[in-house]
Amino acid sequence: MNRSEYDTMQQVENTHWWYQGLRSMLAHSLRQIDGASVHTLLDAGCGTGANLRHIHRRVPSGVQLIALDNSPSALRHLQPADNLTVLPGDVNALPLPDASVDVIFAGDLLGQRGVDVPLALEHFFRVLKPGGTLLANVPAFDWLRGEHDLAVHVDTRFSPGQLPAALHRLGFIQVSERFWNLLALPPMLARRLLTRRRAAASPPRSDLTLTPRWLNQPLAFWIEIETRLARLIPLPLGASLFVTARKPPALPRSS
Repeated sequence: MNRSEYDTMQQVENTHWWYQGLRSMLAHSLRQIDGASVHTLLDAGCGTGANLRHIHRRVPSGVQLIALDNSPSALRHLQPADNLTVLPGDVNALPLPDASVDVIFAGDLLGQRGVDVPLALEHFFRVLKPGGTLLANVPAFDWLRGEHDLAVHVDTRFSPGQLPAALHRLGFIQVSERFWNLLALPPMLARRLLTRRRAAASPPRSDLTLTPRWLNQPLAFWIEIETRLARLIPLPLGASLFVTARKPPALPRSS
């Protein structure tokens, strides 16, 4: 993408109702983690940094934040800060030492083209400290595949249980998975079905575009209600899955 496209991407990430829903799920998950145990947090696939700015406001001031993305153009949109490390890199070969990070957030990264999911998860497990937490959002259901996926380079849409099973195999514990974004599911499915044929014949377009304020505000209000509901009771369906998992704590040393 060119600079103007990244500028638009940043505007969308800052204001779009879907991103506000994602950040609501993320904020709740961060509140469940003992803040005193968090010293380093990695945003893997941070893009232009909108989610990282949200994280910055919700973690203690001494937490070291790491912004990792494979696009130098996206990373240039991040504002320099004393507690921010900007790291160009690939999750398939995560350039961080073993057991060096307390929390990893991966927002819709694992379904992206070029990401080897098993390998990326192995690296996440490797760089997390014992007792560290992984927070991941992924797109759900292959039958929701459409023009949007082509536009934003989504190769994998996850079935329920698919990511938790992979995490359990690696040794993660306390794995949980929740649907969210149920409201958008019917219109999203209709649009995806209608645009599948067109996407093959023209440049694909993403569903995540600048939304008029008169529409974005009520949708943001509703997605906030929905994400709060999703945290209380499991939703039966949704266009996204939010997954949390923990690396086992270190075994106590015998005396």
